[in-house]
Amino acid sequence: MKQPETFGGEISGASIDRIVNCCDLAKEAWGEQCDEDNSALTAMAYLWRRFGPPIWGSDDYKDLCAYYLTTDDPRVFLWLHLDGTGLAISSGYVTLVEVQDEILKPEVEWYKAYDEWWWKQHPEFEEWEDTKANQKIIDKLFWAEQDEMRKKAQEEIGTLPRTRHPEHWRDYKDGLEKHINQVLFDAMKELLRPVYIRDCPINILGRCNDSEEPAEPSKYAGLGVPIKEMKKMLKENKR
Repeated sequence: MKQPETFGGEISGASIDRIVNCCDLAKEAWGEQCDEDNSALTAMAYLWRRFGPPIWGSDDYKDLCAYYLTTDDPRVFLWLHLDGTGLAISSGYVTLVEVQDEILKPEVEWYKAYDEWWWKQHPEFEEWEDTKANQKIIDKLFWAEQDEMRKKAQEEIGTLPRTRHPEHWRDYKDGLEKHINQVLFDAMKELLRPVYIRDCPINILGRCNDSEEPAEPSKYAGLGVPIKEMKKMLKENKR
């Protein structure tokens, strides 16, 4: 497990979406302790010690710092945007866009088929001039008919596929959604392995016992960040 220097492509993700609820997943992996007010601040000490300074930037208003970490799937990453609140709501994930596209593909294809079907139900529009005024009329009708027309459409083009609810991921028999939840859960559990500060073991939740196999601390953990390089970077970013 490490901080990735590159993600290998365009990424997309969230703290909570239709694929993963990282807040609930964190509570499942770490227990209710990760919902305590200072748990994200405590987590920063562990992450800094184990992985070194964060190499990815974060929001300079809401976040203290951000760590992106690899999982067992090279396309899926756990992120922790640490702030002054609980660790659970600081947790999130990103995947390569192609992974999310694969999950959403059946639904996207259904909506394309629905659009084509809907237009066939309104042949009168074929003779209409393509103007802004006419487009507003068509758009208004399209959305007004959504509930009624979807029911009819599903009788002809099939049932609308839906991604499953992330809180039930353990009930999934298989599928990419379950796989993503599982590798993120495993990554969270991995962060319970301690690192040492002198003879004091800490993990993502703070002080802990040494019953778990310890992880190697980062070789960068004790190094400072050169002030000249930071000033240079800030100057370049203002341009």
